[in-house]
Amino acid sequence: MQSEVVMKENPWLAYVEQVAVLQGYALDAPQLARVAEQMALVARVAAPLLALPLAAAVEPAPIFRP
Repeated sequence: MQSEVVMKENPWLAYVEQVAVLQGYALDAPQLARVAEQMALVARVAAPLLALPLAAAVEPAPIFRP
């Protein structure tokens, strides 16, 4: 029941838990919660930029190839 409450507060927690396992990180619950909080912050900061319309005439950035 507690994990459902946490998920409603921060939906990034499940993502962080799964990605940590895939990357081989052994994070405890407080560490997972802190990473999930930071992911939520990044998403909130990026949301206004991602909401801006992008005209079809805008060209993508060039790809760096050394």
